[in-house]
Amino acid sequence: MLSHTSVTGREFKDDKFIALDGISVIGPTSNKRLFAPDRGEEEIISERFDRQIRAFGKEAQLTLHRLRVAVIGLGGIGSLVAEQLARVGVTDIILVDFDRIEHSNVSRLFGAVGDDVGRFKVEVLAEDLRGIGANALAITASAIRQSVLCVLRDRDVIFACVDNDQARALLNRFAHQYLIPVIDHGTRLDGRSGKVSAAAGRVSIVGAGFTCLRCSHHINPERIRAESMPREERMKLQKEGYIMGIDEPVPAIVSLNTVVAGLGVTAGLNLFVGLTGKPQPPGQIYDATSGSVFPVSPTHEHGCEICDASGVKALGDLQIVSAYE
Repeated sequence: MLSHTSVTGREFKDDKFIALDGISVIGPTSNKRLFAPDRGEEEIISERFDRQIRAFGKEAQLTLHRLRVAVIGLGGIGSLVAEQLARVGVTDIILVDFDRIEHSNVSRLFGAVGDDVGRFKVEVLAEDLRGIGANALAITASAIRQSVLCVLRDRDVIFACVDNDQARALLNRFAHQYLIPVIDHGTRLDGRSGKVSAAAGRVSIVGAGFTCLRCSHHINPERIRAESMPREERMKLQKEGYIMGIDEPVPAIVSLNTVVAGLGVTAGLNLFVGLTGKPQPPGQIYDATSGSVFPVSPTHEHGCEICDASGVKALGDLQIVSAYE
């Protein structure tokens, strides 16, 4: 049985019928997650979320409580995204990152303090989110691994906060192949002259009906090739001048990260609870020098191996996403 707000049914799995917990409705302007009724969940509506409920109602707050999300990359942007998701009431959060906290991270990584240097980012952030009320699962591994991507197949939305095009390319494919929207974040600061001469951020809703990072030229094939090389070979080519900027630390400022993370979380939640009252653009650019945020229309190229009709849309488990195990 299906209504505008809920669903009741069962599926045949492993030689037996099991109750549906919900279904996803995929559309070009918005996604919708319909859940099986659960009277006990009314208890989560408390004074803690009173101001949000006044904005979008109890049903939307219950939707946030039921959403299954993942945050990939727990750096300056990813930690902010995870923190915001937990504080608005999302309780099922998978965190993916294989890096440890360094001294330079503490100024930008929410939930971390000086004593956390040397610990895995996902472990520190998971502890922080559990203190807020979220059930956070920490995965200490790279998101380019097929085994990790398989864990993410049950997510309603994924927030990608990675700093490399190789991971972005695989998540771009994943979003189209499994019809799971990926909210991709990125920032860029130009401080080569000793002062900031340009600062910008980007948020893209990736997936079928939204953005293809490949067609929209948000990923660079040459950079992906370089990032895919063994580190020793890459370092050799860098010394010879054939590759530049792959392993160099990039400038980052927490205030810029905060703006971009806020735009990304708003775009992601808006797919499910109508946070802004209407569909948001599939792409947004924040120009910090002018203080402007403007929409970006996606580009889709005929014959694209990802988003074209002959690409990977909705193939699911019929193909692997990554050759990395």
